[in-house]
Amino acid sequence: MGLASRPVAVVFVLAAMGIARADSTRMPRKDTSLPLKEYLDKGMPSPDKPWKQEDYKKATEVLKSLDPTTYPRSGSLRSGMLFARMTDISSLKSEIPKLAVRQRLPRLNELQMIEGLASPYFKADKEQKSNYDRELVGFISAALPTDEALIAAFNELKSTLPKQQAARLEAQMGVVIGLAVADALNGVQSLTAHPPMDADAHRSLLQVLRDRLPPLMKSFDEVQQQRIISDMQKALDKERDADLRKEMADFIKSLTETAKGNSAAK
Repeated sequence: MGLASRPVAVVFVLAAMGIARADSTRMPRKDTSLPLKEYLDKGMPSPDKPWKQEDYKKATEVLKSLDPTTYPRSGSLRSGMLFARMTDISSLKSEIPKLAVRQRLPRLNELQMIEGLASPYFKADKEQKSNYDRELVGFISAALPTDEALIAAFNELKSTLPKQQAARLEAQMGVVIGLAVADALNGVQSLTAHPPMDADAHRSLLQVLRDRLPPLMKSFDEVQQQRIISDMQKALDKERDADLRKEMADFIKSLTETAKGNSAAK
C-alpha cells in the first residue's frame, strides 16, 4: 500500500493562479478551504503545537467527514497553517535524532500517521473533485524522509540485538522497506497523473524524488530498484515538456548508476 491507500510539505504562483501546462485538462487551483476556526469547531486538533498519535487519528477522522473540496491547502491564508502542521516532519531534524533508538521508533511510527491524512487528498484529486497538486507533493515530501529515517532506525536497532532477535526484526524490516518502496513508486507514478500536474508542481515533485530516492534505494533489492527506474522511464515517455524531459532523463541515468553501485556493494 502507498500513500493513496495506506490506513495508518512550497508555494507555486502559477499553480495558484490556475495556469496549467498546455497538455493539461486538470482543474485550476482554487482555494475553497475553510477558515481555521471551522476546522477546529469540527474537532480538528490545533496546529499551534506538534501533534501526537491521538491528534493524527482525530485529524484523519475530521478530514474524512469534510467535503473533498474543502480540505486544508498549502499556502492558503485560511488553512495553510493547518496543512503545514498536517505535513510537519521538522522533528526529523530536531528532537528525534537525539533520542535513543528504542525511543526514536515510536516517534517515527507516529509521523507515519501523516500518510493517513494523505489518502483523502489523493482520492479527491484522482476523482477531479479539486486540484491538490501542491498538497500531494507536500505529502510525498513528508513520506520519503520518514521512510528513510525509519529504515535507519531499524538497522541501528538490529545491530544491537542478539542474532535470533535480529532475525525476527529482519522480517519486520521487510514490511517497512516494502512500504517505503510503495511510497517511492507512488511518488514516481504521480508524475504520470492524468490529467497531468501543473509544471511547477511536477518540477517540485521531481526535485523531491531526486533528493530522496537515491538514499532510499540503498535499502531496496534489485527488483525494487528496477521497478522504480522502469516507472520513471514510463513517466519520461509520457512527458511532453522538453525541459522536464531532459531533467527526467538525467535523473533516470543517475538512478541507474545508483542501482548499479548498490548491487556491487551487496
